[in-house]
Amino acid sequence: MPTRNDSSVVSGPGFAPGLAPTKAAPAQASVLAVVVVTSGDLDQLDRNLDALLRQDLRARYDILIVEDDPDPATARMVAAWSLRQAATSPTAPHGARLRYLPNHGRTRGAGAVRNLGWRAADAQIIAFTVDDTVAAVDWLRHAMAAFTAPLTDRAARRAITSLGLGLNADADADVNVDVPTLPGTTPVRSNVAEVVEVVEVVDAAEVVDAAGAADLADVADLADVADVADVADVAVGSVDCRLPSHPTEAQRQCFERAGGAFVGCNWFYRRSVLERLGGFDKRFGDPFLTDTDLYFRLLEAGARVLPVPAATVAHPLLASPWWASVTQLSALRNAALLFKKHPQRYRDHIGRPPHWHDLAVVFALLLAAGALWRRHEVLAVAAGGSWLVLTAMLAIRRLRGTAKSASHVSAVLLTAPMLPPLALFWRLAGAVRHRVPYA
Repeated sequence: MPTRNDSSVVSGPGFAPGLAPTKAAPAQASVLAVVVVTSGDLDQLDRNLDALLRQDLRARYDILIVEDDPDPATARMVAAWSLRQAATSPTAPHGARLRYLPNHGRTRGAGAVRNLGWRAADAQIIAFTVDDTVAAVDWLRHAMAAFTAPLTDRAARRAITSLGLGLNADADADVNVDVPTLPGTTPVRSNVAEVVEVVEVVDAAEVVDAAGAADLADVADLADVADVADVADVAVGSVDCRLPSHPTEAQRQCFERAGGAFVGCNWFYRRSVLERLGGFDKRFGDPFLTDTDLYFRLLEAGARVLPVPAATVAHPLLASPWWASVTQLSALRNAALLFKKHPQRYRDHIGRPPHWHDLAVVFALLLAAGALWRRHEVLAVAAGGSWLVLTAMLAIRRLRGTAKSASHVSAVLLTAPMLPPLALFWRLAGAVRHRVPYA
């Protein structure tokens, strides 16, 4: 396996000179650790571990299974896989070692368990995924190339990037990448212009040939950049989703998120990057908010990120209960914290409070209730009609491009009246809790 160039130092904005690549690990030491966040679904975890143990990486690596709500059944499954792995390759200098890490701390959520995982690892490269993904057999090998192979070729050096959103010179140009496809899946097309800001003008063909990276858009002259590091701070792989022909609303949302700029189930970090940033902010709890916060902090720190589309994980789109859209709204309470920490980036990439549709629906509902109480029939009918129209518009938007089965339509119609009032409630709760104008 290629060794790192020990003399090269990553020197991005906000990182110089603290992020030097570490020396090559001694024999039998793990070159990286894969942190798998599990929800306790044993079938999903079984498929995930089976794929991780089939990796063609010729090096020692650790698999750390972290669980927010410890379950003895999960511990037994990990122990069984560990024994099976030891029996098949007892003396091999490469392969995986498994550990189960239950979260017995008082703080729960995505940030807490991910911090538990990477801080328990002794490897210098940390990968993060979740138990409902299935990694391609060459996933780790492709990702490790971003950290272990010095990019001495001129074109390969150009592939080193500084993470950014919407910072390419031609903001109207859509620069697409075909994500490698696993058998039986439909690829998501990622817009690389939304993911990376190139530190040099890039020849797309050279980059593909030399680094296996994506076609990248030419950007404005950045001649004032001092130099380009030989290795990356962070690498991001691709997520391969299969969208059903008649998806539910939740499945379509997951599919669209998989093609977004930051997908937390396929990222690789230098340990020094995580240490410098303090890891994940465990106050968020929700995985999307936790990942987005770290994403924004990477932007602000200027961490160098190399997109590695060949490092692929498949992410099946699982069915959700009909009430999922209602219960998920509680995450809006901590979305106020994300807005407080990164107000401009939140406005640019997520939304700009206030959310007028929710306010209008709630106002019409309250006005209709008040008019009925005061026995003002005309006003009650007008306000009630406005509420009904606005609620119907919401339901129609949610059904657009999704399944029209009786169960799905019923779920959308049943939950549509609940969403605006609950969304406003959780936003107001977050605004009060985090002392920020967010509604």
